[in-house]
Amino acid sequence: MEKHASTKRKAQGLIKKGAFAEAAALYKGLAETGDMQPYDYVVLGDLLIRSGERREALDRYEEALNSYADAGLHRNAIALAKKLHRLAPKLDYVHRRLGDLYAAEGLASEACLHYMTYLENVDREEDGTRDAVEDVCVRLLGLSLPTFDLVDTIVARAKDVDCAAACAPGVVAQSRRAEAVGDAERAAALTALARSLDENLDPDTVAMP
Repeated sequence: MEKHASTKRKAQGLIKKGAFAEAAALYKGLAETGDMQPYDYVVLGDLLIRSGERREALDRYEEALNSYADAGLHRNAIALAKKLHRLAPKLDYVHRRLGDLYAAEGLASEACLHYMTYLENVDREEDGTRDAVEDVCVRLLGLSLPTFDLVDTIVARAKDVDCAAACAPGVVAQSRRAEAVGDAERAAALTALARSLDENLDPDTVAMP
């Protein structure tokens, strides 16, 4: 602990002198020992940005984001994810992370916004995209959506990567929400959609998320 504090004091002295690369090197040493708090990764990322090491800075910010999220510090993670997005707007996965974080905070509208942005912009040819899209679609259909019209869009994005069957239970859940608000016509249409996605589905056996 004392060594950690001493290293950080040295780094702070270098920062005051404008020696950002040297200060970053000290923080990298701490990272190699595993002796880093989430905010230390943020500081390291900031130093790397100022040293011109942008790619590694983004990686360090992501480490901080993961650390905050793992600790349940969702608000800190959200702020950092937004910073990541400002620095690298083309990092589509950041919208997925923001969706997860807002959902964990119970903020369905914000989660929906970022999940939908992810689905609209993700590279469908990239390795692992199918599983990621399936996960996001299932999560979305478990939320209280701002409009039931989004269900068709979500299912369409799932069909793009051939994982629409996984959406069927979530579509049933949306059907029940429509029924609960008195929209019987929409509820019937959503139930029919769910059956078209999975002909073996029994809507009565689907539990609400």
